[in-house]
Amino acid sequence: AGVVAPVTTESAQPVAVDGASRQTFTVLVMQPLPVSSLEYLRSESMRVLEVYNDDDWRDHAHEVDALIYYSIPIDRPLLDELPNLRVIGKRGVGVDTDDLTATRIRGILLTNIQGEDGNAVSVAEHAVALLLGARRQLVLRDAFTRKGDFSGRHTLPLCHEVTGSKVGLVGAGHIGRRVGNMLRRAFECSIGYYDPYLAPAMAAEFGANPLATLDELFAWADSVVVAAPLTPETRGMIGARELRLLGHEGVLVIVSRGGIVEEAALAAALDLGEISAAGVDVFDGEPPKEDNLLFTCNSAVLTPHVAGATEESRERTSLSVCKQVHALLL
Repeated sequence: AGVVAPVTTESAQPVAVDGASRQTFTVLVMQPLPVSSLEYLRSESMRVLEVYNDDDWRDHAHEVDALIYYSIPIDRPLLDELPNLRVIGKRGVGVDTDDLTATRIRGILLTNIQGEDGNAVSVAEHAVALLLGARRQLVLRDAFTRKGDFSGRHTLPLCHEVTGSKVGLVGAGHIGRRVGNMLRRAFECSIGYYDPYLAPAMAAEFGANPLATLDELFAWADSVVVAAPLTPETRGMIGARELRLLGHEGVLVIVSRGGIVEEAALAAALDLGEISAAGVDVFDGEPPKEDNLLFTCNSAVLTPHVAGATEESRERTSLSVCKQVHALLL
């Protein structure tokens, strides 16, 4: 989706609407949004400053009421430039790049994307794609095909079907439950999950098999999909022990945040054959360093944190966060 013209510098004034007046708010858009979202903001008489088109926004920083972003850090230096900021909108789910202490001290409201308005569908589809790619050894088969030795295809090791297998979910939020439902309905998978915070009503509706501990989940599953948020509690929660429990034919997929799985332990498990394969969309530190150990693992399917990057989710999440920001300003 495209973006509209560079930043305008008109003064924020009340706008007449059917004989009445409506307060104009100034919104700082840090990263490109689809045209439809920017048009929505302007249709609500909101003044839009687009950081990515021009630096002139700094001349009006003291007038900014709200900020909308996707992936950049929201830190104290940036907040110091915006003394009258009231609302921050994240076009995404995770807020681990935000200085939450600073926003709380300043009384700034923070909103993000959840539920049906989010990117759960896109991320869930990507998780399934990574699972299929890893389970069916697509990296190995793609490289073999490109070498031109087609007649030797019968020497390739056999892989396993996803259909009818047991898939464990670490995290059964919007994304985890969608992954589970996709795999259960399309591939007749048995679904188990570890999520001590899932509400009883949602657990009942989900209808999957709850496992009391991570160890139980990894010992039970053929494949595990990590869809939990990164928090102090979840950082490093999956390491060498859990991967050994998954077993030498197991597959691990990570689509939520890097840092939940210890990357060095995952790379070692792949190299030693303690698990069969992995699908990884997120890394512990992004962009990952050039010497990241996973880059040399031929049984890993790697993508650059793009699970939620579809045209549909971009339109949906952008418009949703714009509406949330507008509502919080009123």
